[in-house]
Amino acid sequence: MEKQQKFREHLDKINAYQLALSTMNYDLETIAPKDGAEYRHKMMAFLSEQAFILRTDKEFIQLTQEIHDSTKDPELKRETQIILDEYNKSKNITPKQMTEFVQLTFKSNDIWKEAKQNNDYASFEPYLKQLIDKSLDLLKTRENLSENLYDNLLDDYQEGLTQEKVDYFFDVIEERLVPFIKKVSASNLLEPAFLSKPIPISKQKEMTKLIADYLGFNDNFSVIAETEHPFSSTLSINDTRITTHYHEDQFTSNIFSIIHEIGHSLYNHQVNPKYEGRVLSNAMDMTMHESQSRFLENNIGRSKDFWTPIYPKLKKICPEVLGTVTLDEFIYGINFPKISLIRIEADELTYSLHVLIRYRLEKRMISDGEFENLNTLWADEYERILGIKPTTDSQGILQDVHWSGASFGYFPTYALGSAVAAMFYQQIQDEMDLSQQLTSGNFEEVRSWLRENIHQYGGLFTADEMIQKVCNQEFDPHIYCDYLISKFTAIYGIA
Repeated sequence: MEKQQKFREHLDKINAYQLALSTMNYDLETIAPKDGAEYRHKMMAFLSEQAFILRTDKEFIQLTQEIHDSTKDPELKRETQIILDEYNKSKNITPKQMTEFVQLTFKSNDIWKEAKQNNDYASFEPYLKQLIDKSLDLLKTRENLSENLYDNLLDDYQEGLTQEKVDYFFDVIEERLVPFIKKVSASNLLEPAFLSKPIPISKQKEMTKLIADYLGFNDNFSVIAETEHPFSSTLSINDTRITTHYHEDQFTSNIFSIIHEIGHSLYNHQVNPKYEGRVLSNAMDMTMHESQSRFLENNIGRSKDFWTPIYPKLKKICPEVLGTVTLDEFIYGINFPKISLIRIEADELTYSLHVLIRYRLEKRMISDGEFENLNTLWADEYERILGIKPTTDSQGILQDVHWSGASFGYFPTYALGSAVAAMFYQQIQDEMDLSQQLTSGNFEEVRSWLRENIHQYGGLFTADEMIQKVCNQEFDPHIYCDYLISKFTAIYGIA
């Protein structure tokens, strides 16, 4: 017990630094003044270095190894294994190297924001190349690297994920969904006019509150702010924060941004309370995390059953836009399949193709070392796969924040998470009368199912283990394709 006490005390020190950094990063993206960036980044880099030193402390790692080897507690075994795995990835990196890398990500993020605003990819391109080069330099310090460097980055976001598995997944997606999407496009469906009617931000904030309250996302454990790119940030089980971005002429963007980020937030909030302060509280594979946000956003949040009890309240907030729009017309509109340039605004049917394009560009950067003309390649891939071509880099390669933070290997988890969500959706329907619960306004039953079957376990299981545990089968991308084809055929009468 003395060893475990020392182990917990050391983790508390790491957690204290992490809490400070998470709070500062949330402020950085939401309320922090621009002119304070240089000093703030310097201090955050210092804190990151101290946290890194604590995580790689030799005595702490030796203690962790001893506990791992001796414990019969599966939760402690998993927790210590996660720590040891992370240590083995970073043990040959010096604190100075890590600090320089963190400072580079801060600077790159600032440059990306300006580049996106000014449609100036040329100003961001050198930083993107530096980020790739530095990421690969750090990656190559690891021992027992997979021969395919990209496999190692994919594994960082989902344990056991490889390029071979992702290639197979996207091959299925392209083979089955692209022909169906072409059939939908050929149907010449008319986009409902209400989708682009302006709604004041003040009214959209009322919509945000309506949805957050209904989903049980209350300010006892949460907060909602505004930022350029929506995200979720977990400081602790009972302090989980999200952001959104309001567009006056695209009010549904905020609605589904909010639902998506609440999906992430509820996952962290509904972890077993005994995991507070432990690695297991926030060590989920990103595919699992994205499965929860996409499940809530799409499988639940775009369904007629979900909106049945609350759509009348939504209409009352903005009767001048929604007053004459029926529930069926609203569902038709919020699911409308429209090939577009922006990933986070993409409809559910075409969304994974946006991710496919990013995945293939990452393979070029990481596996093939191709950095030149990525913005042109991006535009060409959009034209080849989706049939539309961005005319600006802000609508193209600059639209996402991820590469500015060196999150290489993250993008595939969005599409994989969507596919896993379809499997969970199928399973929850097998276990309860989901339609009856939602139409009666009883979202708590869905929350409880998610908590009992998925959320409570935190990072105790890998994504593959969790899928097997919940669905009693291995990951199957065809379930996702079947779900999408069936849903869009039913809503839009595609023959």
